[in-house]
Amino acid sequence: MVIDIDEELEEAEREAEEEDSFLGEIIAHSVSGLVSNIMGKIDIYMDFRPNGEVKVMVDAFGEKETEYSEWTIDHKGRLYISDNDNFSTDDDDYWLIEDNILVLFEDGGKKSNNVYMVRME
Repeated sequence: MVIDIDEELEEAEREAEEEDSFLGEIIAHSVSGLVSNIMGKIDIYMDFRPNGEVKVMVDAFGEKETEYSEWTIDHKGRLYISDNDNFSTDDDDYWLIEDNILVLFEDGGKKSNNVYMVRME
């Protein structure tokens, strides 16, 4: 799973600059660096199994954790991943394949350009 937060952070920095808020700019730049550093140390892998089970493996800061959830595909080809104790989505969030990439659609069909899954060989 890839989570591209750079676009969101850049937007927050632009908004702070537009509001001409010196303190806002400092906070936005500080948070941007901190979040980028943290996200660079987290890897999320999903193993979709034929029985409808998905194994979610998280490697964060040298610690590894494995969770299990369920997946289904509806008649329109939308992939849904069920919630579990540590993984939660809105009921209407789903994934669709575009150019061999699984893209997240949120809020009733709004495409996310920042979260997607790529196949690992």
